[in-house]
Amino acid sequence: MERIGPEHAPALQRLMERSSEFFVLVDGGPPAANTAEEEIASRAPGKTAADETFCLGAFDGDRLIAFANLTPDYPKPSEWWLGLLLIDPAERGRGLGVELHREIVNLIVEHGGTTLWIGVQAQNEAGERFWRRIGYEERKRQPYKSPTTAYQSTVILMSIKTTRSFPSR
Repeated sequence: MERIGPEHAPALQRLMERSSEFFVLVDGGPPAANTAEEEIASRAPGKTAADETFCLGAFDGDRLIAFANLTPDYPKPSEWWLGLLLIDPAERGRGLGVELHREIVNLIVEHGGTTLWIGVQAQNEAGERFWRRIGYEERKRQPYKSPTTAYQSTVILMSIKTTRSFPSR
């Protein structure tokens, strides 16, 4: 994965539109026309534009096939937050998610991070199975309200220590 910025918003928007079933599942509707721009500019609660974030993309040629948004030192120092890992539906089921996760963990470890947090909507059963399979543990559940659509659900907060070895599948 490589760092990407606002200039990649059109490619990210196309990936998001190809992945519209994910947005329907977690937000109750397809991505809006500016969802990619907002995602690239987004910050975790309490973070500002001056705080570093990592927007990462994986490409097949010039086609963006995966995106990740990471926030260091959130929710606590040395802990990181994975706000979104989105993989093109045509690329799923072939180990890319595990491979990208390994790259993400390596990046976090290189920057001194010790824990990676994620939030998975309870209705995203396939996503929850994936995260549990690679070692994430549930820490708590809390209500979730989509900031874009007001869709309400439950989010499962999960974490993993970033110093451990990860299975290849």
